[in-house]
Amino acid sequence: MHSVLLESDDFERLLHIWEFCNNFSDYLEISNFKIEDLRVALTFQPNSESTITEESELEWNEQMSLSQVREKGL
Repeated sequence: MHSVLLESDDFERLLHIWEFCNNFSDYLEISNFKIEDLRVALTFQPNSESTITEESELEWNEQMSLSQVREKGL
């Protein structure tokens, strides 16, 4: 059983965003994802120094994926 850690209004907004992304995934050129992944992504607050170091250690294709995500504003 899963517990919900969001208020009802926030969950409704999250659900609308998730459904939009899944409905237009072909146009947005993104793959479908779980709603939990979206919640984590929207609440993520990176530590700027460690993020830059960690990104430079990634494979080139993973760095390109991150670049594409930033360009699309996701």
